[in-house]
Amino acid sequence: MDYRKEIETLRRRSLRKRGIEGDRWRMSRVEALLPEAPMWAISSLLEIHYSAARRSGNGTPLKYHPCMDPFMAVMAEVRLPAMTDVGDLEDRGRWAALLRLSAHLFRQRDRPGSADLETAVMLADRALPFIWTTDPGSDALLDALGLWGTTLQLVAERTPDEGLLRSAAKTMLDWARGIGEAAPQSGIAPHFHAHTALALRTVAGAFEDSEALDASIDLYRLALSAQALPIPGGGNPRGYWLGNLGNALRHRFAANGAPRDFEEAKAALSEAIERTANPAGRVKLGTWLSELYESRASRSTSAAESEVWRGRAGAVAEGGVGGTSPTTDAAFEKDAAIAFMQVVWARSAEGRFGPRELLDGLPMPQFTSTAIEWITAVAASRFETRRDDGVLDATVIVLEDAERRLPPGSEARTDAVVARAMLLHLYAGAGGRGSRWEEGRLLALEVLRTPRTSAKAAAKAGILLGVAALAQDRFTEAADGFESAFQALAAMDRTGLDYEQYLRRVFATIRMPGDLVSTAAGCAIAAGDAERALQLVEAGMAALAGRAPQRHPLDMTSLASAGPIVSVIRSWTGVHAIVATQGRTEIVPLDFADSRPSTDEGQAEDALSDFLEYMWDAAGVPILAYLADRAITTRRLWWLPVGPFAMLPLHAAGYHRAGEGRSFLDTTVSSYLVSLDTLAGHRSRPPLRPTFSNSLVAAYPRPEHANGHLPFAADEAERVAAELGTTALLLNDKATRDAVMACSQNAAIEHYVCHGGADPLNPAGNGIELADGQLTINQLTDRRRRDAWLVYLSACETAKPSEALIAPPLTVGAAFHLSGYRHVIGTLTFLHDDTPAAPRFYRQLRAADPALALHRTVKELRDERRRLPSHWSTLIHLGPEN
Repeated sequence: MDYRKEIETLRRRSLRKRGIEGDRWRMSRVEALLPEAPMWAISSLLEIHYSAARRSGNGTPLKYHPCMDPFMAVMAEVRLPAMTDVGDLEDRGRWAALLRLSAHLFRQRDRPGSADLETAVMLADRALPFIWTTDPGSDALLDALGLWGTTLQLVAERTPDEGLLRSAAKTMLDWARGIGEAAPQSGIAPHFHAHTALALRTVAGAFEDSEALDASIDLYRLALSAQALPIPGGGNPRGYWLGNLGNALRHRFAANGAPRDFEEAKAALSEAIERTANPAGRVKLGTWLSELYESRASRSTSAAESEVWRGRAGAVAEGGVGGTSPTTDAAFEKDAAIAFMQVVWARSAEGRFGPRELLDGLPMPQFTSTAIEWITAVAASRFETRRDDGVLDATVIVLEDAERRLPPGSEARTDAVVARAMLLHLYAGAGGRGSRWEEGRLLALEVLRTPRTSAKAAAKAGILLGVAALAQDRFTEAADGFESAFQALAAMDRTGLDYEQYLRRVFATIRMPGDLVSTAAGCAIAAGDAERALQLVEAGMAALAGRAPQRHPLDMTSLASAGPIVSVIRSWTGVHAIVATQGRTEIVPLDFADSRPSTDEGQAEDALSDFLEYMWDAAGVPILAYLADRAITTRRLWWLPVGPFAMLPLHAAGYHRAGEGRSFLDTTVSSYLVSLDTLAGHRSRPPLRPTFSNSLVAAYPRPEHANGHLPFAADEAERVAAELGTTALLLNDKATRDAVMACSQNAAIEHYVCHGGADPLNPAGNGIELADGQLTINQLTDRRRRDAWLVYLSACETAKPSEALIAPPLTVGAAFHLSGYRHVIGTLTFLHDDTPAAPRFYRQLRAADPALALHRTVKELRDERRRLPSHWSTLIHLGPEN
């Protein structure tokens, strides 16, 4: 295949054919060429495809287009790690290919499930030595550095991976020092210094690293002391670097109060403002200088001195506000809004302006949703730092003015009302005037009653109504508010979003998820409405897990027909069990103080045994006593834990060391629920018992994994395969994601032996480790398997939710269950590699349903290892009774 000729043909057609038909032809041709293309050709093909995809979107530049997925997968997951054919290129072609790929990945950073930003950082890193060797004076060096620094900033904002950021910043620092020594007079060296300073400043901001901040300041000084090449199309970079130096010094002065840092920051920012012609840049620099003066005021030794510096801060901000003009740039809107508020707060602090005159003579900013969001965020931060009522009073006046100026029913006006309600809540919650709760409550109701309110605004308003009503002991209305929030979250548009992106949107919308489901359920508990508490748990878990809301009342009599359902909840009302049986749902108070087992080193097993006994006394005894008093049998029981209880082995509560028979394992077959609706959905399908040989067994011991090799993984897989009689056995490097997906299409039973884990920061990133990477929740949520009967996840923490959002079932096991697997065997914690549970489970499965088979298996292991509860208490069953 002559790829150069193919590319020339595509480019010529690109010049002649501009229609949709031509774009489609080019895109399909590129996708056909890509799998076998050399690296240099891939980068060129991507540019052609990107241009065609952009034109197919009616001329709108696209960060992500779904049609790019097929070859992005080939490039990012197959070709890039090896980089084998890059060596075939001449040096110039090599770095050019790397740089184009890096830029393309940066553009594709919103591709669902991708790690494109991290890969872009890696590629820019690899391109630098080639560029320095072949063309050290080229503009490409500046392109690579600019791309590297910008990408690192985005990585810090989206997924603050400390290892990646520190490693990249260290590499850049090594480059800066090396180039400075090798070519001290080079006009490129200062650019290295400045971009490295930016990377270090990013690390300092993300992890509060004072050493990184010091190094960043030193490098900016070094860059400014040399003669630098002009930026292509951008002129002399001195003003830009001065601004960044001043900003870094501003942060250091806020931390240490050193007068020298203050004076240098003031001089650098003042000169940067003089050198900057761009209005948006001047506003940002003015904001930094104003904040520097505010920091100086907070360190003043007298009220008079503080007033002088606050007056200067206001004057600088007011000068910046006077230079603003209408714009659609989000960054400019943010900086202009902050500058405007600094003027307002300075006027308020002076005391010369009453509420009616506070805004007189000021050029008003554009009250867009972006501006309102930043006004609110900065005001809240300022109030929490200073506890100054005047900050909130002045901001409320600005938001009231925005409401008057904005068209009724507009999204921005609704956002202003929501923002005002939020600040009133903040004021009241900090001990301000009690009437502010009522004002905030009424504003939240106004938003919820406004026709065509956006889902985002309605979600915020619902939460604010819940909080305000709760503060006034209006428990039923508080429950109404939280329920409205859950409904609004569930109604948010998920078009083009994968699960990880949806979660980001949820966090960005409510910004305070905490344990929202428990708080909502607590309102119903306080009102004495047990069934509504369960309904709120169901609605909240559905919304935060990205599932469609329940459209009909839950039939608790039917749901509890096979055994009681117990939801254990810790809320502001205390710890309670909501127990649903046929005919009734009631609240059972629990005397539960601790929600996690102790893990003292060297005594972990004894500590876990102690905690299981404590759980039995605190939860098991009162729950079983409640059921016994009503003559309800407990042969089967379903757990629906909420909040921190979702991490606990409630099914294993009991006294096991002495064999006294006081435990759930001795009385009850336990299962866990993802949700009540999911239980109803699985029960609505006939329980077809499959042929065991129609199965898939996969094992990958992952020798290089951080938690070590799994020496018994292959043995377990072979024993399970023999027990099942399966012919689909994937071991070691054969256990790839593609192979697993292909073999699982028709398998009724699947068994995985590998590493797993719960990502505390990114719930959608939880997964199981296969030979070529992780199979994550993000990838499982879009998969549907209505004929899958059982999956056994012999890996650590596959049923443990992420601590970032523990209310909904954000676990790997839950993702399998939601995607159609009727039964799931998972783990809450660490799984011992040598625990012989799996083969025993499948032997039991021949004469029992999955829940009973697991119960018998765990009970056998318990009887053999009574003083080693971590070996058996971690295994749980998700699903119905058969």
